[in-house]
Amino acid sequence: MDESLIEQLVGPASPKQSALLVSGSPQGVDPALVSRLARRVGFIVAVDFGADVMRASGVLPHLLLGDFDSISQDTLSTYRAAEVEVMAYDAHKDATDTELAFAELRRRGLSTVIVTNALKGRLDHELASLGVCADAASRGIRVVVIEDDESCVFLSADNLRDHETSRLDLVLNDVPTFISLVPWACVATVSISGVEWELDHALLKPSSSLGISNVAVTERIGIEVHEGTVIVVF
Repeated sequence: MDESLIEQLVGPASPKQSALLVSGSPQGVDPALVSRLARRVGFIVAVDFGADVMRASGVLPHLLLGDFDSISQDTLSTYRAAEVEVMAYDAHKDATDTELAFAELRRRGLSTVIVTNALKGRLDHELASLGVCADAASRGIRVVVIEDDESCVFLSADNLRDHETSRLDLVLNDVPTFISLVPWACVATVSISGVEWELDHALLKPSSSLGISNVAVTERIGIEVHEGTVIVVF
């Protein structure tokens, strides 16, 4: 993933306001990516098997969270010995580990969350993770998911506190770039410029593919969500 694009997606938040959440997908991501992302933030949380992924990257998390049904016992023991903060939950709970992690990050006042290792496992967990990210965006948190071969950012007009999470302006190094706008949960009204099929206050529905696979034709791209919540996929 291009460093310039990552920087623009993450936005202007200082490291002290930013967190990296390494989710628990069993497929794992490139440890080098985790290491790169960790250098951008001031707080790092590993969720269950995400701790094994993080250990392979050589990065020490600040918080280890989950019901620990997939983490290796060796990694758990290593992080406990390193005095990493641990929040353990019973497996019989009403929320995924990722949802609990976001709740904790909100409690600690983080304004930007980079998520990785979240979209390579079971479909139900992937959808639940996307829902948790969308909810965080509607609460005013800037959420960016960065995986080995794709990334997405969540834009929400439902957040009344901060206009920044409803608009995205980018300067791309690589043109053309595929960009998809996916409305989350309900209809959304969006505008996008600098692409082959520009939209102006267009209505996107979950039942329609109108926003899928647009193509950047200029270096400068502008995206704004006027109503609803949208996942912008690169």
